[in-house]
Amino acid sequence: MPAKGGGAYSDRRMVDVELVDYARPGFAVVWLDGPAEPASGARLAIRANEFETRLEPAWAALSAGGTLDVTNLTRETHTVSCPSLGVVKKLAPGEQLSVRVPESGSHPLFLLDRPQIEGGVFAAGGPFSVLTTSGRYELRDLAPGTARLHVWHPRLPPVERRVEVLADQVQEIDLEMGVGHGQEEASR
Repeated sequence: MPAKGGGAYSDRRMVDVELVDYARPGFAVVWLDGPAEPASGARLAIRANEFETRLEPAWAALSAGGTLDVTNLTRETHTVSCPSLGVVKKLAPGEQLSVRVPESGSHPLFLLDRPQIEGGVFAAGGPFSVLTTSGRYELRDLAPGTARLHVWHPRLPPVERRVEVLADQVQEIDLEMGVGHGQEEASR
């Protein structure tokens, strides 16, 4: 019997669960170990309408050492927390928080007054690209040699793969994400 309310699964306990299309994973970051790129920044906004408060976008990417700006575009004060960066700050309407992200990796961000709202920033430790909606990425102007290619997604295990970067050549490298794929890719 199909679930009432249009859930993706027929089990009534899963009525509010939505089917995820893993062929289009959404936000993910692909980066290559290598010389750090010049520090780049990222911006997130706290937005609200009559139904919900949200971070927009939920996730962003920047270079390690870059600055994350979070702006409160709502009509109420919100408390922003980023435990990995040691940040807890109330943002009044229109106020902005700027914080340097010195280390590579995932830095989850929470609105403490809205526990269901979370997102964050991923800081890449080398040249990086955010996946497009079609699941593609592009890294340019890379130094030739052997390197590690990484993929990070907020809900999936990370993937890592050894690659040979060739001078003045375009290479197509397919990576699979999902449970069990991180080990598979790392052994290639």
